[in-house]
Amino acid sequence: MKLIDELDIDLALRGHEHVIKRIKPLNDVSTDENLSKGVVDEAEITTEGDVKYYVKPQGTIFVLPNTGGTKGYDDIYAKGVEHTHTVRPKLDWMTQEDVDDYNHLFAFGA
Repeated sequence: MKLIDELDIDLALRGHEHVIKRIKPLNDVSTDENLSKGVVDEAEITTEGDVKYYVKPQGTIFVLPNTGGTKGYDDIYAKGVEHTHTVRPKLDWMTQEDVDDYNHLFAFGA
């Protein structure tokens, strides 16, 4: 996030996935106390027809485009910290606050 902010990147397209996701605009927060190293830029949103737009966001928007396929995922973070600990024991350090912060990053996911 730090380098992305320094380079003033507006949009980042990311890797391989079988779902589509878009996060809210993020700004860098270089601290170990922040799970994602980013904080949501609460930019104004305007609507034209059925389309919503951010008005001059300062943060970077990350998009994971849908690449197709039949792979299915367990949306572990949407099911709470207990479920996360059950299916991913190495994430036992995560708190419910971490999970809530992670879920707050996403503007769209399917």
